[in-house]
Amino acid sequence: MSIQSSMAKKFGGGIILATSESEYAHPAWLNTGNLALNLAINFTNAGLPTANIVENFGDSATGKSILAYHLLKDTIDKDGIAVLIDMESAFTPKLGKSLGIDMDKLIIIKATTNKKLNIKSTNKPTKKDKAKAKVEAEEVKEAKDLGSKTRPLCIEEVFQRVESLMDFRTKQYGKDHLLTMVWDSIGNTNPVENLAGDRPDLTRGVVAKRVGNWIQRVSPTVSDSNTSLFLVNTVYTNVTTTPTAEPLKTKHGKSIGFNSQIRIQWLAKLGKAGKICDSRGNESGARLYFKIVKNREQRPWITGTVDWNFSLTEEPTMDYYSGLLNFLIKYGKLEKARGCVKIGESSYKCRAVTTNAPIIYEADVKVIEKMLEEHPELLKP
Repeated sequence: MSIQSSMAKKFGGGIILATSESEYAHPAWLNTGNLALNLAINFTNAGLPTANIVENFGDSATGKSILAYHLLKDTIDKDGIAVLIDMESAFTPKLGKSLGIDMDKLIIIKATTNKKLNIKSTNKPTKKDKAKAKVEAEEVKEAKDLGSKTRPLCIEEVFQRVESLMDFRTKQYGKDHLLTMVWDSIGNTNPVENLAGDRPDLTRGVVAKRVGNWIQRVSPTVSDSNTSLFLVNTVYTNVTTTPTAEPLKTKHGKSIGFNSQIRIQWLAKLGKAGKICDSRGNESGARLYFKIVKNREQRPWITGTVDWNFSLTEEPTMDYYSGLLNFLIKYGKLEKARGCVKIGESSYKCRAVTTNAPIIYEADVKVIEKMLEEHPELLKP
C-alpha cells in the first residue's frame, strides 16, 4: 500500500500526489474584456481563472463594475450561471444590453429585501450601557417587526445567498458547471448590527474579521469547483490624524486581501493623463491604470492601462486592445521605433500619445489584428 492510499485510508480525502496536475487545473477561464489585462493575469491570454476568489478594488469610477459585468457576459456566453449581487443598485438593463449581456439569463440579487430580520446578534448590552441598551432594544424590535417593509440586505444574508447558490449549482448541475458570482460592492453592505441597531458604531476591524472568516469557510468549496467569486471593494479616505496612517483604505479592512487568490487595484490619474479626447477636444473616454497586486497565476505587481470608451448617448465599454502595445513593449515582446513597433523584420505603424505619463502607444484595430495574426507567439509565454 502506497503512502498516499494509506494516508487517505486513515485520514480521509485530501491527499494527492504533487504530479497530479489535473487536481490543480482551473476548470475554466473568463475573458476580462481587455487583452492586456488578460495577459497581466496570465501570459497564456486565457483571462481570469475560475476556482478562485478575486478582489477588485480601487478609486471611484475606475471601471471596477464594468470589468465585473464583462465576466458575467463571458459566463453567460459559456452557458454558465451568472449572478450579480447588486448592493449599490447601479446596474441597469440598458448598460447590460450595451455590453452584450443576455438579460434573460442574468440572475440579479437586489440590495433590499422584505424578509424579517431573523439573524440574531451576538452582542449583548453590558451593565455600563443600560441606558443605551434600552434604546437599542427598541430599535431591534422595530427592525425585526418590519414585516413586508423593504430594508437593506446585511452581510450575513449575502453570505447565506452565496452559499445557497453554490449548493444549488452542485445539486442541480454538478460542481463542474460554471458559476460566476459578483458582489458589487462589499463596502456598501452593512453588518446585521447596523441594521438591527445593536451597535451602529461597529468597528471596521470586527467586520473585517467576519468577512475574512466567511471567505476562509467558502474558499475550499470555491477552489474545488468551477466557481468564480468576484468581490468588488471600494476605498475610502482615512479619517485618522496619525501621520503614518494610509490615506486610503479598503472598506472592511484587509481581510479580503489576505484570503483572496487574485487582487486587482485600479487607479484614476488626474488631469490630462486620465482623459481621452477626440479630434475636437471633447472627452470621449478615460484611461485607467491597473496593478495586479496579488496573483497566484504568475508574478504580481504587473501594471498596465485600459481605456474606457463612452459618449453622451452610449454606455461605457472597455476597449479590448487598449494598452496592449505598451504591455508587449514593457515585457520585451515588441521593440519601439519611430512611428512604429517592430518584431523581428516586421514593423507596424503606431502613434505615441505624449500627454500621458508614461507615454501610451496606440494603433488601429486592423493593424493590431494583423500583427497578432502574423505573430501568434506574442500571446504565448
